[in-house]
Amino acid sequence: MAECSILARTPAGLILSSAFWLLWHTLCVADGVASGEGRQRIEDREKDGDVAQQSIDRTLELVPVASRSFSEYRPYASAEQYAEILDRARDLRGLRVVEINSTPKGGGVATLLQSIIPTLGSVGLDVNWYSMNASPDYLCLTKKLFDMLQNEPGHLNPADKDLYRQTGEQVARAIGRLSYDVLVIHCPQPLGAAAFLARGKTPWIWRGHIDLSHPDPDALSFLLPFLDPFDRIVLEVPAYQLSGVTAAKQRFVADAIDPLAIKNRLLTRGEARKAMARVGVDLTRPIICQIARFDPLKNPIGVVEAYRKARQTIPGLQLALLGTFVAQDDPTARQTYEEVKRFVGADPDVHLYTNPRVIGQTEVDAFQTGSDAVLLFSQREGFGLAATEAMWKGNAVIAGAVGGLCVQIVDGESGFLVSTVDECAERVVTVLRDRALAKQIGQNAHQRVCNHYLLPRLIDDWLGLFGEVAGRQSRKAA
Repeated sequence: MAECSILARTPAGLILSSAFWLLWHTLCVADGVASGEGRQRIEDREKDGDVAQQSIDRTLELVPVASRSFSEYRPYASAEQYAEILDRARDLRGLRVVEINSTPKGGGVATLLQSIIPTLGSVGLDVNWYSMNASPDYLCLTKKLFDMLQNEPGHLNPADKDLYRQTGEQVARAIGRLSYDVLVIHCPQPLGAAAFLARGKTPWIWRGHIDLSHPDPDALSFLLPFLDPFDRIVLEVPAYQLSGVTAAKQRFVADAIDPLAIKNRLLTRGEARKAMARVGVDLTRPIICQIARFDPLKNPIGVVEAYRKARQTIPGLQLALLGTFVAQDDPTARQTYEEVKRFVGADPDVHLYTNPRVIGQTEVDAFQTGSDAVLLFSQREGFGLAATEAMWKGNAVIAGAVGGLCVQIVDGESGFLVSTVDECAERVVTVLRDRALAKQIGQNAHQRVCNHYLLPRLIDDWLGLFGEVAGRQSRKAA
């Protein structure tokens, strides 16, 4: 196993390059220092006495975001879609939206919000994003609840339910001090607040991002009373429609990637391969990768098993697993990583990357672009952001035939869907041997993302939802 250290494996030039991009990303996105017109908007609001509260009872923290101009997305939207977004936004100008999730960085939801929030702001909405400060015990509980909702075995005992309600009450007190026209709560972590909030006429939206195709009945029955007050339940795909929730409340909106994000810049293969070489990859031999947090549902052990089988046919094959531990709502990632590390053993051709000072957004981009195939062999997946990113970059993706991945990828046309280790290994061999096929799959994948999974489409969908619940639909949308 090759465990990559910034000192042992990285030349000084890359240290400076990676450090620069990491510092830039941290300042401008993750820690959200606004600049330009975004900073001016904040200063104007401070003068008017209308600046958002930074911290509320230490339960919710305002997450600053970098400024963004929607005009930057003109190349990534059709003329009709671009005009529709501006039309819808015109009717929603000044709408105050509060969005709440569990972590300011590191997870897929945080990645999405870092792009969605400033883009909505740039078209005239007043959107503030708050993340929870939750106890370690609560995060462990909600990780178990997440897994149960994705049909993993588990049990919620009375103490779990009490902790969920107690934390929900704390979050509700903090939300009660905010002013908004629409409230959006993401995922189960902040959902418990719904039982303790005064229910007026202000519309509420719950956004679920996980695979809810076969939720554990006990976990779902526990959450249903918390979902009941919401005006809309927004899920990724129709396969996640929830029994026990009025069908008229449910909407289906797939997530999307930000083409302007650092990790989604379109590199040449040569640029990508140079960056991979700097962190220890041997470019004279083939390499596959999976970029995902270390979670059993991402199936990293299955990926290693598929790599071992494929290597019997593809001598010298390398595998890279990339995943960091920065998401505060995933308390079991280190434990899973240690299990993977033990399973890999002393194999020098399996590269495990976890250090964010080594593997930043630029390196993620490089691996998704320059690897010979990209895997996301998940056992559950609400929406595969990492798969979509690799498809955007024209790579051949081999993914688990589960959840949202079955909608994102047309099997055999814009990627491959697999259910077993043997199937995964066979597809790896096919893609590595038939590079013409891999190229065609990659081209089809890129076009599919262009057509369905770029941020302007998601912004359009959210504006439509806001108009629907707030009664401000444009004449065209209505």
